[in-house]
Amino acid sequence: MAKNMTTVKALALWALAVGAIVGGWYLVRGFPPGTKDLEEIRQQLSKVEGMEQQLSKVQAELTETNRGLNETRAKVEEITKRLPPGPRPPSPPRSEITPIGSISCPSAGKDGIITVAGTIAEREDGRNRVELRLSDNTGTITVPIFANTRISTDRLRKGASITVHSYVQCHNQMPEIVPERAADIIYQSAQ
Repeated sequence: MAKNMTTVKALALWALAVGAIVGGWYLVRGFPPGTKDLEEIRQQLSKVEGMEQQLSKVQAELTETNRGLNETRAKVEEITKRLPPGPRPPSPPRSEITPIGSISCPSAGKDGIITVAGTIAEREDGRNRVELRLSDNTGTITVPIFANTRISTDRLRKGASITVHSYVQCHNQMPEIVPERAADIIYQSAQ
């Protein structure tokens, strides 16, 4: 009987020790979460998932914005390549009208500037420019008017007669006369 009692005491002491250890662990680490705590954790997890979705959307928008910026940079570089380098030299007298048919790549008048006169045969409105096809009795030339020049193109319609005084540049191995300011285009009349 004494042996059984010792075993019972040993088991009781062992149970107390285990209880003390487990109880101490719960005191340090916190008790297991209850139903209310689990619901709070689920709500926080749901918020985190929502934020992850928002982050994914923002990342997609940034990727699209970067793509648009890269396209814009490429267009600006293309336009910049077509603009003449450095400051513009003084304009020669406008009295010398160059026949359009005599202009070829890389032909140009004095200091790279010429004056042409003709009738607008076509007009094409683009996103960043208006492109005119100017004709005289000798030929046709393209006159691109870029948005950054702030040249008003309201009156420049098909059939209008104009004089253009500016640089000749070659684009795709075709000559173009590229006005840079409003004074480069003189509106003569409408058809």
